[in-house]
Amino acid sequence: MFAHPISTVTVPEAEITIQTPENTWIDDVSRGHPELTFTVNSAVATETEGTAVVEIDIREYDDVLQEIRDHSTISYAEVIAETEKEVLLQIDTPEPVLLHQAQEAGVPVEMPVEIQDGEGTWRLRASRERLSNLTSAFAAMGVEHTVDYVGDVEPEDDEEVLTERQRHLVKTALKTGYYDTPRTATLEDVAGEMDLAKSTCSEILHRAEGKVLEWYVRDS
Repeated sequence: MFAHPISTVTVPEAEITIQTPENTWIDDVSRGHPELTFTVNSAVATETEGTAVVEIDIREYDDVLQEIRDHSTISYAEVIAETEKEVLLQIDTPEPVLLHQAQEAGVPVEMPVEIQDGEGTWRLRASRERLSNLTSAFAAMGVEHTVDYVGDVEPEDDEEVLTERQRHLVKTALKTGYYDTPRTATLEDVAGEMDLAKSTCSEILHRAEGKVLEWYVRDS
């Protein structure tokens, strides 16, 4: 029998901000279009290939899609869905460097992962030993990264409502007075604090607000 109820067990968790490896498609394309957010909704890797479903917040995507297709690390890239504001792609690459490192360390990657201008935040849950093995592997490969935090979470916190980037932006909006009544800060003020384009800031906030509302309605 367990000494403690399952609900009291905590899970090791870490958030790591990673600079995407040089010469990969995501590094070259995201840095070439720093105003865009690339959201990896799902990804899987075999020994020889990686496949990902990636959402890009862009309306006219032909040029960006062609850049991805033309990249030397891409074997396949096709549109699988689109709306007026974004496009969903399935992308295959023979060099899923970061996924391979995570798999070799035995660390599953929580999705979605947002990447902008060559930087993304990974949320990871595994034993502290495996998390340490992964960061050591990144260091050995020369993958620039920072460990934002390492801690334990309760099972009821297993599903975060917002990504780290969304949380940071919402906190900044609150701090600057964007949500005050009447407002004491504009969207431009918030975007300036985060060094984001106004359109990008608006989109991230809109998605974050939608997630919070969905969570509130669901839990109510």
